Amino acid sequence: MIFCEKLLFLHVPKAAGSSLTQVLLERLPRPTYYTHPEDFYEGRDDGVIHLPGGAHETLAEAGEIIASYGFELSDLGVILGVVRNPYALEVSRYFYLRTANPYDIGYNQALALTSDFETFALKSKPHGWLKRPIESYFTLDGEVPPNMRILRMEHLLEDLNAALETVALPPVENLPATNTSDHGHFIDYYTPRAEKSVFERYRWLFDQGFYQRIDPKQLVGTQTGGMAPSADSTIQSGSMVSPEELAAPLILLAHDASTDVRARIIGALLADVDERTQAEALGALSLSPGLVAALGHNSTDSEKAEVAASLLFGANEEARRQVVAALLHNATTAEKIRAIESVFYSADSAARTEAALALLKGLDEDAMAATTAPPEL
Repeated sequence: MIFCEKLLFLHVPKAAGSSLTQVLLERLPRPTYYTHPEDFYEGRDDGVIHLPGGAHETLAEAGEIIASYGFELSDLGVILGVVRNPYALEVSRYFYLRTANPYDIGYNQALALTSDFETFALKSKPHGWLKRPIESYFTLDGEVPPNMRILRMEHLLEDLNAALETVALPPVENLPATNTSDHGHFIDYYTPRAEKSVFERYRWLFDQGFYQRIDPKQLVGTQTGGMAPSADSTIQSGSMVSPEELAAPLILLAHDASTDVRARIIGALLADVDERTQAEALGALSLSPGLVAALGHNSTDSEKAEVAASLLFGANEEARRQVVAALLHNATTAEKIRAIESVFYSADSAARTEAALALLKGLDEDAMAATTAPPEL
């Protein structure tokens, strides 16, 4: 999001937010504040004050942030947010996530990389999961503030300039095209099931009269575009598989599979590729330690040990240490002991020592004593 004394702009995902961010940062009066993830924006000496954040704050979240800098939502001249045809938005989101941008690693990206559009429409999560339904960008306590200007993407430049005029800011001549994705017309990707899912997710926009629902009778019964390679084809392709392609099904498994299924499929994913690719795949996972931790979430001792063993077999030492540390974050004593046993399967003595020390940190004396003897391998 961006704010100054005159204006607040909320970056609704896949609704021309990158284009508007670029334009507003160039012309808003200073000081102007810009929230974004760390290392996301190359700072310049342009009077913009960079704040750590998620870039896609809701209206309520934005209110809390600007209050800490002496601003109130009700005092701002105008609050800007953009709406987009939900059917087009979801198709755009799907194809954008298939570009595998490392900033977007997570469940939705993995689903887009391994599924067709219908599956993505049915199973994907809203941006920010359940905390950010579309209306959260435009309402407070269920009401649209009087100074909120909702811009329509279909005539964005006209709406933007009308809003800027209310706070005596000069008009914008054109908007740059940024963060675009290559795909056909959105209607070509919808089945009745996909349409229903998207309608329910964005129902607020339909109820407010911004867009009309597509007649499901006009839609095809089968998917006509946006097909993605299956998880099976990813596994079969051996050493040609990229780390991103291997990471994608692992992310999905962390959310949707039972723990015993997770362990078996992870083992299969890593067994048929060369050692270098194994290490790269595990390295890709280490970009998101919380993801690996999710693999062991709520699993039993034996299941977690099996997952750890599958992940660790054949990996290089650094990847092994990173995965174990993430997997066993906040694990119980028994779970840590079982994982320590797994570490000994293919590690050299130095790796065993380092991994064991990391895993044993915080264990009580009885637990330490239980691990002094080498496990039966």
